[in-house]
Amino acid sequence: MKPLSSICSAVILLSLVGGANADDLETSEAAVVQGEAWLNDMQEAYQAVPAIEEEITVSTEYYKKNRRTGGTVTSNTYRFAFSGQEQMLYEFDGGSVKINDGKIHAVSGSRPGRVLVAQQNQKSLVEAIRTEFAGLPIAFQLLMHDGAPMNQSLEAIAQGQLKGVKVVASGETTSHTQEMAYQVRLEGEAVNGKTGSAIVTISPITNLATEIKVNTEDEDTNYVNRLIIKSRIVDKLSTDLIETATSERRIVGSLAELLAPPAIGEKAPDFTLQDMEGNSVTLSLMEGKVVLLDFWATWCGPCKRGLPMVEELSKWAQDQNEEVLVYAVDIMERTSPPVTAKAVGDYWKQKGFTMPVLFASQSNLAMQWGIRSIPDTVIIGKDGKIAWRHKGYSPENLERWKKAIGQALSPTK
Repeated sequence: MKPLSSICSAVILLSLVGGANADDLETSEAAVVQGEAWLNDMQEAYQAVPAIEEEITVSTEYYKKNRRTGGTVTSNTYRFAFSGQEQMLYEFDGGSVKINDGKIHAVSGSRPGRVLVAQQNQKSLVEAIRTEFAGLPIAFQLLMHDGAPMNQSLEAIAQGQLKGVKVVASGETTSHTQEMAYQVRLEGEAVNGKTGSAIVTISPITNLATEIKVNTEDEDTNYVNRLIIKSRIVDKLSTDLIETATSERRIVGSLAELLAPPAIGEKAPDFTLQDMEGNSVTLSLMEGKVVLLDFWATWCGPCKRGLPMVEELSKWAQDQNEEVLVYAVDIMERTSPPVTAKAVGDYWKQKGFTMPVLFASQSNLAMQWGIRSIPDTVIIGKDGKIAWRHKGYSPENLERWKKAIGQALSPTK
């Protein structure tokens, strides 16, 4: 199979974070040895559990250097679970990989109407992920459970953001739940060559990780990835965790099929985007109407040549008893949102456009819709399914759109 990086475009999963002052940790040789011992105990704990279910809250914070300004950029909760080498749930951004009874089920957050079903032919969960989903980060819990070399587990704890990770400090502290805990500070080299760090908080009762904080930086910004984990040791996994509903999904046999762009007849991926006035517009709320989406960008010459036709179609649609909605969707921009919004607003005034525009460059819409080039025009039927799609500019597009919309309005004809 091909890499699963598209499924987990945003996967910062299953490496956890924490909350204590790293400056308070002891950096002596004895403290380093103690930190390594705590990590070895943690590995033994993950090997000993019969089954474990975890809820992981992930957030990413940033702040400008010397100003300490910024805030939470993302905050999501995921589930992760495994039992021996037979069962696993690996959840991320609307998607998941599940292994149960020798079968692998994978669902992509960007293609919820499909499910990949494959046979598990590997002896371990780690081997199954590496073989079937090359590119998907492997959770440090699985690596420790599998008895992988500690350096691999430490890099996984650092969310793959640091290489050459080693223990540099340790100490006792108070956890985010106000309980006594162990902390181990790790350091390694980030992708940009700068030094990064991770702090692992470990429960002295279970010897399992409860938090991790990973710090990295670029020229002017510091980033802090925080994950908080709640673990529950059980005798066996809950059925709802490891079973995948397939009856309402199209079963596919390869990763390429799973990640292929939405096809004609499939449900259109939902979105909520802002318009020029800052109002939220949600696609799924438009069911019952025919919707045309024209994906474009300010830097795209063919896109801009086609916009007058989109404007004409928008005016034509207003005469269709409000059964047809037309949106120009700005996507794949190369400038910041404020700069883009001003450029679009100025262009709309210059051309006298009145059609509504939606801003999608800060979303994952391009991945969800399989958009690799623009212009890309999609027509969605009253049932919310994709009825027609065309890429590229052509002087004949306006008539093509009207014909396709007519067929979508009366699909039985």
